[in-house]
Amino acid sequence: MVGVKYLGTEQSEAVGNYVVYRVESGTYDFTVDQMPRIEFPKPLYKGANRSRIGRMNASSMFIETEKLPGFEAFKANDGNPDTCWQAGGVKDQWLEVEWVKPQTFSKVVINEVGNEIKRYKVQAWGGNGWQDLAVGETCGSEKTHAFDAVTASQCRIFIIDASKAASISEFGIF
Repeated sequence: MVGVKYLGTEQSEAVGNYVVYRVESGTYDFTVDQMPRIEFPKPLYKGANRSRIGRMNASSMFIETEKLPGFEAFKANDGNPDTCWQAGGVKDQWLEVEWVKPQTFSKVVINEVGNEIKRYKVQAWGGNGWQDLAVGETCGSEKTHAFDAVTASQCRIFIIDASKAASISEFGIF
């Protein structure tokens, strides 16, 4: 194809192999004749905390400024107790970990900054809906919930009510 040059492949430990092309500006229609076999690479993180290999999502977040949001969801699984996710409201807020491959776990540890959460649930995605694993009235630092092992593609803390917008520095799943 004119304007398109195959450069080769590039391997990435995080996401697998890329096929690299150089294209000149213009409009192109690309088709794929055969899809490659998909293999998910093993996570780079080797510890026991399953949240560290998942993608963090949240219902909302507090934004300081547009250029410096400061309280994104990923800060609740970065291993740094000095950073945190902060909700943008006080009712029906959630912080979730989502995995490419389902994970098996039997314990969560929630590190809330302060003690603003008044009612919450720890839930796992069961394919057809959220299943409650634990329910709490207050949270605070190092709140641990143990339960029978579950295998799920998502796990979340669902904050039903808080006195102020909740902040969570780490959401550990083991």
